[in-house]
Amino acid sequence: MRSSRSALSRTVTVLIVIAILVVAAGAVYFVSTGMSKTTQQTSARTSLTVEEEDQPDSLDPAVTYVTPGWEVVDQVYQGLITYNGSSITQYEGVLAKSWAV
Repeated sequence: MRSSRSALSRTVTVLIVIAILVVAAGAVYFVSTGMSKTTQQTSARTSLTVEEEDQPDSLDPAVTYVTPGWEVVDQVYQGLITYNGSSITQYEGVLAKSWAV
């Protein structure tokens, strides 16, 4: 009885290892072929795709007030000024040449 149990456990172990190898090979194939297709599709696109849980309220920077709208506006419109980078109270001009507070 002992030899039949060890033979059964060896058989089960071999089958599990084979199943793992088959799944791993399939995953490698899927990832390698999927990556090349994604790369080809990405280079041919001419539109901006933004994943967001909600639609932008407006694409007008003067009236948009929610995050989805600002994500689009920020990519389309260039600001007048931007943060200095080393100070939170000093700004640099982007489109603006000078300004007064």
